[in-house]
Amino acid sequence: MSAFTNDAGYITQSQVPAQVNADWNATTGAAQILNKPELFSGDYNDLSNKPTIPTVPTDISVFNNDAGYITAQDIPEIPTVPTNVSAFNNDVGYITNTGNNCANSIDLCALALRLDSLENQVFNLNVETNGVTEVSQNSFTVNGTVTADGGSPVTQRGFVYATAHNPTVANYKIICRSGLGTFSTTIGSLNPGTTYYVRAYATNTFGTFYGSEVAVTTTATSPSSVPSVTTIAVTNVTKTQATVSGNVTSDGGETVTQRGFAYDTLPNPNKNKMVATNGSGVGNYTNILNNLFPGKTYYIRAFATNSMGTSYGNELTFTTVAQTQPAPVGNDGQPCPSAPTVTDHEGNVYNTVLIGTQCWTRENLRTTTSPSTGTYLIPPAGTGATFTGKQACWYNNDSAAYAPMNYGLLYNWNAAVDTFNVEYGETSVIPFSSYAQSITFMGFRRGICPTGWHLPSDAEWSQLTDYVGSVSEYQCGGNSSYIAKALASTTDWGTSTNYCVVGNNQASNNATGFSAVPAGICYGSSFNHAQYGTYFWSSTEGGYYAWGRSLDYSDARVHRYTGSRDDGFSVRCLRD
Repeated sequence: MSAFTNDAGYITQSQVPAQVNADWNATTGAAQILNKPELFSGDYNDLSNKPTIPTVPTDISVFNNDAGYITAQDIPEIPTVPTNVSAFNNDVGYITNTGNNCANSIDLCALALRLDSLENQVFNLNVETNGVTEVSQNSFTVNGTVTADGGSPVTQRGFVYATAHNPTVANYKIICRSGLGTFSTTIGSLNPGTTYYVRAYATNTFGTFYGSEVAVTTTATSPSSVPSVTTIAVTNVTKTQATVSGNVTSDGGETVTQRGFAYDTLPNPNKNKMVATNGSGVGNYTNILNNLFPGKTYYIRAFATNSMGTSYGNELTFTTVAQTQPAPVGNDGQPCPSAPTVTDHEGNVYNTVLIGTQCWTRENLRTTTSPSTGTYLIPPAGTGATFTGKQACWYNNDSAAYAPMNYGLLYNWNAAVDTFNVEYGETSVIPFSSYAQSITFMGFRRGICPTGWHLPSDAEWSQLTDYVGSVSEYQCGGNSSYIAKALASTTDWGTSTNYCVVGNNQASNNATGFSAVPAGICYGSSFNHAQYGTYFWSSTEGGYYAWGRSLDYSDARVHRYTGSRDDGFSVRCLRD
């Protein structure tokens, strides 16, 4: 027989000859290997006196291998059995491969010790879910603590939540930094009346660990309503600005889409009045109100709007700082250079004022005769003359009352303007005569202004108002059109409480020094508007009419005005 060596308890096929034929020599009694296939099949199982080959076990663990066998007693589950097993040398607890390569060996004892150490570390990491507070329809606040890190720093901690039990980081997760200690967060955007399950978690190199599970149910939705809002305060009040603050304390169960302030000069302002908006949602908010009017009392209410409607907070009042007369800009308001006064042909002296680049008379003209013909513009008492040419009059035909008020005379346009053609003759009264006669003058006739001065054109009036409107100090409420106060005198005007008008807080008028007085107007034999308005001629015709400018006690603007040339207006002269 082949000399089988079975040190390891295995006989491998590679050690068996491919074919063996046996025969016995009758003479010698010796076994001889002959090439006689009919005597031996070559199957190892057909041999006589063959040793038993042990069965290879299918489960391998807890090795007791004194006899060269692997036993299966008390074996835990091992998923894979080696496909090549041989030459077992397992005296010190190693499993070696067939080549006895130590690089591929496993020290089971060392592995068990490491598993014990890992188990101890895992059980020492401790994270706790400490409860839930501040539950509302859409949010709640949850608290947690990491008391031990298990020997490895906590790199992340936070909370996980879901509508099913045992949420993990694969569900909704909120991170609350890292390390040991307490932590909390508010979880929002939740559904009303819904139960959520939440757990604290902590992560280190050994994995992610969770605290106990806490169930919390958000508050059920209540019937929707308009928001709740409060008007908090008004601060930093100036002539034209105020800072206001409010607070939307509840959205009423619906999203607040608009919030802000409604304000007016009358009580109970609403969104149909003046409005300053400020975003949406609940919480505090602040606005700065601009373009307010000086010395004015305002009423203000915070408001908030949702799909159910608009609600208003409590009403507050405030009064802007009163306007004082602003200082003129540059050289404005000063007498004209080299012409602080001017004298007309009758000897009346007028003060002058510089505004921008223009030099104006500061007072209305009051001359009673024509500078070119010398004829009276006002019929002497008792003459009964009817004028068809140049005319003038005192307001209400009462020189005793109005001459001392420095209102000046009211002139028809024909008397005020320079002319080169006589449209019709003048019926006038020659000085020192007691009767009227018709006189026709030909050629150039001077208007009512002194020599070196003239009745301003429509364009020159516009130059004045455009300049005044461009200077912020002359504007009221920051509006470039609100300039009447800057040109009007500080006395005699009717009173008004309207915004920035001439009759409101008259002490703040006349920033430019123009000093327009409320001299009124004459319509034929009728007189109107003294102490309430004034009208000035320009030299620019408009058909049978001529252009002028007007100011009114209840208006903030200077208006471009057209009047019949027979009407009586005031005259201001502009230096040539």
